[in-house]
Amino acid sequence: MYLTTNGGKIALAQLIDGACEAEDFFPAFGEGGRWLFFTAAAIRNEGGEIRATVSIGVAGWRAGEDEQTLIRRADEAVYAAKRRGKNCVVEV
Repeated sequence: MYLTTNGGKIALAQLIDGACEAEDFFPAFGEGGRWLFFTAAAIRNEGGEIRATVSIGVAGWRAGEDEQTLIRRADEAVYAAKRRGKNCVVEV
């Protein structure tokens, strides 16, 4: 389930308890714009302070590519970032 804010979409993450996933299209990022998909989770250290982590997948639109293919590539990029560890960006 997504909540819509400022044209983007935010949802509770399915893989990480207490995390959120978001997506949005940024037309000013590069030629043709970029879809950004990311997951963010608040993590508390031993002192109870919140520490944030982010995994970001970036996909640039390719000529002739349909929206579903672009979204699939961006989704694959965000999951690749998650596999690499916290605070990673993967561009495809």
